[in-house]
Amino acid sequence: TNGDRSFVFFLYHDIQWAEASNNSNRYAQAGFNAGDGIAFEMLPHSRTQEIVRLVNESNVNIPGLFAFRVDTDKINAGGCTTNASMISFRPRISSQLGSTALNIYGPCFKNETKVKCRFDSSLQNIDGIIIDEYRAICLTPFASVHGPVSVKVSIDDGQTFISAGIFTFAPLQYGSDEVIIETEDGNKLLSVGQYIKLKWHFSEMVRNTFSNDTKIDIELWKVSLNHQSQLQKDNTPIMLVQNLNLTKSTRIQLPSSISDLSTCFIRVVAHFNAQIYAGLNTGLLIVRSHPSLAPELCQIWAAQQPEPSTWNNDSLLPCPMTRWQAIAAGRCCYQPDRQCYKGNTNQDNCWLHQARPGRDEPSAVECYVSITSNSHDAGAECCYDNNGTIITRGTGAGTDNRYQQTKFPVQHFFHDFLPYLQCCMMSTYMEACDKYMYYRPPRRGSNTMGSNGQMWGDPHFGTLDGTSYTFNGYGEYIYLAINNDTSPSDAFNASNQSYIFMSQIRTIPISFNNVTVTKGFAARSNNIKNQSVSITISRREHLVLHRGNEILEFEDNIDTLFFPEMTISRLDGNNNSHFFLSWTIGVTIEINVIKMTSSSEQLVLNIAASVAGIFRGKTYGLLGTYDGISNNDLRSKNGRIINSNASLERIHNDFGVTWAIDPSSSLFYYESDQSAKFFEEKNRKFVPSFIDPIKEDNSSIRTNCKINAIS
Repeated sequence: TNGDRSFVFFLYHDIQWAEASNNSNRYAQAGFNAGDGIAFEMLPHSRTQEIVRLVNESNVNIPGLFAFRVDTDKINAGGCTTNASMISFRPRISSQLGSTALNIYGPCFKNETKVKCRFDSSLQNIDGIIIDEYRAICLTPFASVHGPVSVKVSIDDGQTFISAGIFTFAPLQYGSDEVIIETEDGNKLLSVGQYIKLKWHFSEMVRNTFSNDTKIDIELWKVSLNHQSQLQKDNTPIMLVQNLNLTKSTRIQLPSSISDLSTCFIRVVAHFNAQIYAGLNTGLLIVRSHPSLAPELCQIWAAQQPEPSTWNNDSLLPCPMTRWQAIAAGRCCYQPDRQCYKGNTNQDNCWLHQARPGRDEPSAVECYVSITSNSHDAGAECCYDNNGTIITRGTGAGTDNRYQQTKFPVQHFFHDFLPYLQCCMMSTYMEACDKYMYYRPPRRGSNTMGSNGQMWGDPHFGTLDGTSYTFNGYGEYIYLAINNDTSPSDAFNASNQSYIFMSQIRTIPISFNNVTVTKGFAARSNNIKNQSVSITISRREHLVLHRGNEILEFEDNIDTLFFPEMTISRLDGNNNSHFFLSWTIGVTIEINVIKMTSSSEQLVLNIAASVAGIFRGKTYGLLGTYDGISNNDLRSKNGRIINSNASLERIHNDFGVTWAIDPSSSLFYYESDQSAKFFEEKNRKFVPSFIDPIKEDNSSIRTNCKINAIS
C-alpha cells in the first residue's frame, strides 16, 4: 500500500502434490477473503487437480504472480482479462484544452485490436494506440466546456462501445498550467519578438510509451468565444518549434504571426513521425494589443455592455468590510483569488490590482472571489489593502464580474478579464479604464456574513447559531437541509417542501462502548443534473469517495475535483485526511479524517459546515435552526423545540433520532450487505450511553488539561 491504494500479491514458485488423490474434496484452493467477511476472490483451478498450474499462469504476465487491488468495496484484478467489459482508465481529470494521454486498462490487447474512445454524447471517435498487452492510450479531445463527461471505449473498431467511467475536463487557468511559461521581461502579456521560456514534464508512465526517436513540437493555438459562449480553437496551429529532441524546456522568440491574435494557448506535443503520444498545455494566454488599438477594442466592448443594474443587483454577495471577516466567511462564501493572496511569494502577486500611476488610490495585497453566483451567473471580487480594509475605488478594488470566475471560467475570461486588460493595462487612456469601471463597478462592503456549525468525536455538535450538545445515535441522519421556500414552516416534510440542499451523516458505535462516531457524510444540491457525493469509511477502514456510483480518486498532481455544482478540494496533498466540499449555492463542508488508536485503530470523520447568510431561517437537521437565536436550535423534525439544557436522554429521544433519514431518500453509496434499511433499524433499536464523559470527575483528564479539581 502507499496509504491511498492497496494491493495483495500471490507468488507461486513451485506447487506439487504430496500424494495422489482421487477425492475432489481434498484438492487445494487458492485465493483470499477481502477482510470484511463478504467479498472474496478465488484463483483459477481452485479445488481441482489442476491447481498446480498456478505456477505457470498469471494475471500480470509474470508466471506464478497474481495481483489484486483490495482497498475498494470490490476486488479488482491486476493485469488484463478476457472480459471486455472490465475497462478502466487513468488519469480521471486533466486539461480542457485536450491531448492528455488517457491510459486504458482491463481487456487484454492484441496488436490487431482496434481501440476507439468516445467522450460524452459526441459521435466523434478517437483512435487509440496499443502500447502492450495491458495498456492502450487515447488522447483527450479539445473540450468547449469544462466538467465531467462519460467515457466509452470500443475494442472492436467502433462496432460496440463499453462504458468506462467519468472523466473531468478541468477548468481553464490563465498563464502557466501543465506547461510553465516564463517571460524574460517579466511581462505577463505576450508580444511579437518577445523571448519566452517553456518548462514541462511528462510523467514516467507517459514517457514509457514513447519510442526511442520521439520528438517535441511546440504549437500555438488561437482560441476565441463562439456564439454559444463556449471555447473554440482554430483548426491549425502556429508552429513555434518542430522536431526538438526529447527535453523538458526550451527558449523561444515569438514570431510576428501572433500579432493578429488576442487569445491563445501553447501546447507541447510528443510524437514519432505522425504518431502523437501526448500533449501538455499552458493555460489561456493574451497577446498584447498595440496601444493605439487597445482603446478601440475597449470601446467596442463597452458598446455591447448592458447597464450593470440589470445583472448585479440580484443576491450578489456583499464584500466583508475587512480581510478578517472575509476569512471568517470564507468557507461558505469566498475563496482566495489564485493571483492575489496573502503569503504568495510570486513577485507578480496581485498584478491585476495595482494602483494606477499618478492616482491617489490603494493597491491590493489580497483578494477574495465569491464562491456563489446570482441568478444572472454574476460573481463578486473583494480586495483589501495593507491594513486589511476593503478597497472600493480604483484598479486596486475588486469588481462585480459579469460571470463568476470559478463556475464560468471561459465566460469570465472573455467578458471580464480580457476587457480589463484592454481597457486598463494595454491602453494609456484613463477614460478607457474609467469606462471599464462603470460597466464592472467596484464592490462595496457590508458586515453581513454567513455562519458555521460543526460536529466532532463522540458526536458533539455545534449548531449554526453556536449551541453545543451531544447526540449518540446509531444510524443515518439529516445533518443539514436548506429549504428553498420563501416562508418555510417549522416542521420538516421532505415530500411537500422544496430543498435547495440536503446532507446526511452516518454514525456507528465504537466497538468497546455505547458511544458512536461519524463514519460517513453524503450531500446533494437540488438540481436534476447534480449527483450526490459521499465520503465514507469502509469496513476495512479505508476512506472512499463517491459521486453517484462512481468512485472518485485524486491524481498525485491534482488536489481539486471540479463538477458543475461543486468542487472537492484536498487540503493536505496525498495524505487524504482534510477536505473541503464547496457548493456554488453557498454551502461548504469541511471534513477532517481522524485516526483513533484507543482500543482498536479506526478512522472517524470530524465535520464542519458553513452556510451563506441568505439561508437564515431556512435550515433543518442536526445543525439546528439558523436564525441568530440559539434557544430554538434543537428543533425536532415535527417542529417541536427541545431545551439545549435538557438531559442527554431527552435530546436523544425527542430531537436527535427524529432526524433519521427516510431510507428511500438516502444519498449514501452502500457496500455489499449494507442498506439504508439496515441503518434505519439500528436507529430504532440502539440505546447509547447517556453519561457525558466530560462531566465525570476524571483525574487524568483534569491533570492533562491542567484543570483545578476545585473549579
